[in-house]
Parts: sequence; C-alpha cells; structure tokens
Amino acid sequence: MEDNIPIFSKDWWMDAVCGEDNWDVILIKNRNGEIIASMPYYIRNKFGVKMITQPPLTQTNGVYIKYPKGQKLDSRISYEKDIVYEIDEKLKELKIDYYNQNFHYTFNNWQPFYWKGYSQTVRYTYILKDLSNLDIVYSNFNKSKRKYIEKNEKIYKVYKTEDIETFYALNKRVFQRQNLKIPYSSELIEKLDKTLSEKKSRVIFAVDDKNGNTICMLYLVFDNKSSYLLMSGTDPDTRDLNVKTMLVWEAIKFSSRENLIFDFEGSMVENIATFFREFGAEPTPYFNISKIFSMKGKLFKSCQTHLSQIKRIGK
Repeated sequence: MEDNIPIFSKDWWMDAVCGEDNWDVILIKNRNGEIIASMPYYIRNKFGVKMITQPPLTQTNGVYIKYPKGQKLDSRISYEKDIVYEIDEKLKELKIDYYNQNFHYTFNNWQPFYWKGYSQTVRYTYILKDLSNLDIVYSNFNKSKRKYIEKNEKIYKVYKTEDIETFYALNKRVFQRQNLKIPYSSELIEKLDKTLSEKKSRVIFAVDDKNGNTICMLYLVFDNKSSYLLMSGTDPDTRDLNVKTMLVWEAIKFSSRENLIFDFEGSMVENIATFFREFGAEPTPYFNISKIFSMKGKLFKSCQTHLSQIKRIGK
C-alpha cells in the first residue's frame, strides 16, 4: 500500500514539511484489521482556531483508498461512502473548527462528503499522462515552446545540480519580482531537500549563462507513478530568454525515462495555466474539500474570504 501512496501523503514528506509533531493520519481498517484507507492531515492553531489545512509545498493529499481487486462499480461506490463516513466521524473527534484539504486528482467521488455537509471547489492541475513517445509529446508543444527550446539548446546546456542554496535564492526572486514574500523559509527547503535526496525522490535542473552565472533552475520531485514540477526559479533579468521552457522539456524527458506521468502542479492563475497548457498538457480537475465545524471556524472562513477579495481588488 505504501508504494502506491502519492509522494505528498507519505509519512516522511509530512515530517519534512509539517514537523513531526504537527501532523497525524486517519487510518480506516476493515473487519480483518487491514488498513484500507489513510488520510494524513496537517493540524494547526491560528488566532485560536483549530484547523486542518494544506501543508507548505504540498499540492494535494486527502484520502488514499486501497480497493479490493475485481470490485464492481456499485460495491466501489458503497465502499467509498463507508470510508468517507468513518473519516467524518474521526474528524469530529478531533474537535476542529475548520477543515480544508486538496485531494489528489485520482479521487473523483466527493459525493459522500457532500452528504456529510462538506463543500468543494474544483481546481485544475495540468498533466502529461503518456510520455512513451517523446516525438509525439514534443509535437504537441505549442509552436513558440518548440522555437524557444530549439533556439536555447544551441546556446545553453542543462545540467543536474545539488546546489539548493542557489535554487532558493532564484526561487525567492520569483516572489520578489511580484512584490510578494516567499511563503517558506530556506530552512524548510533545506530540510525537505535533504529528505528527498536521501529518498532519491528529487532532481534539480539548472542552466548557466556564458559567464557561469546560474539563471534558471527547476526542482522536480517524484514517486513511483508521477513526477511533479514542485518549484522553479529564474533570474528576472533573463526571463525573456525563456530558458525555463528548456528546463521543463528536460524534466519531461527525465520523467519519460522513468516511466512516470508528468504533473505540472497546475495553477488557477491564468498566465501560469497557459504556460502549462502550451506543453500539450491536459487540464485535470481535483477537489478542494472543506467544512466549517464551529462558529469560530465560520468567522475564520469569513475573514479569509474577505481578505482574499481585498487582495484581488488590489492587484
């Protein structure tokens, strides 16, 4: 079961991004005591509100279900309902005020949550599912993407690196360019990178200019099924060179060699979604599922919504 759990739900990932004491997991067992479902969660207190939210740098987690072989559709739906109902009971026992998690796109039946009073918002990631023929994959790239790749491959060389300090510095500049504070510390990145390196579950690609200055880097993580474009960083002065496109292509080729699905970790931001789509990636929906458990949770959610509206107005 552990081998098939997506990377963002693995215990060592949660230890790295949450801290060992800040997360736990709901386990659902069958009558024989076998674990048939798990749902890790990051729990925190903010302004006196006890909540479950997404951990830093974690696109999705939610529930992972192990299905019996040969299960019929009707039995599968009933099976999912029973698991979700038991998860709801266990969440109530935690005495939380607010719950909010992104579920992996392979979880596609949220109806039992609805029956228990949860809400959901559809979000999208962008995925390349079949990388078996790279010629076909490349031909599906937008014309401009192919142009940038072919031009830059004559000038720059992509290489692998272990330089996490330079990566963080470049990644930070992405936020600074937009007058935003980077939402995670260098200490967190170094801790996560150390874990991923030990687990052999990440690769960092980089490109230097002719003077040996690193101008773009891409951080790819992977499990035994998918790779995920977790983070990237580009020197703002060289953005017009579009070397990131070449790095993405290198990450796709790596994923093809490893027989993985490539997940861009899609965004609801229009220009970012467009960048991903131009690689021929398929928009794939996943659920953000939430529930208010108390008046404190309701007030917190109301404040979060209000602040979000103010930020949108200010952009």
